[in-house]
Amino acid sequence: MQTIFVVKETHSNTISDWTIEEYLEEINRERSNDWTDYTADDLKEENGYLKELFEEARYFELITVKAK
Repeated sequence: MQTIFVVKETHSNTISDWTIEEYLEEINRERSNDWTDYTADDLKEENGYLKELFEEARYFELITVKAK
């Protein structure tokens, strides 16, 4: 089973499906040298799939997470 992140780009309101790799790339993008990258093991329903970190730059909004 594959986890899909349904994401809205905030400027164009475009909604698209993202893979775990794409989602993590946005969370880990442009961090300091002492940053420890998050991995797929860190993405859990219990921690909201790290939604706050994902939406931090305000370019994207997490709509939902689904299994395919």
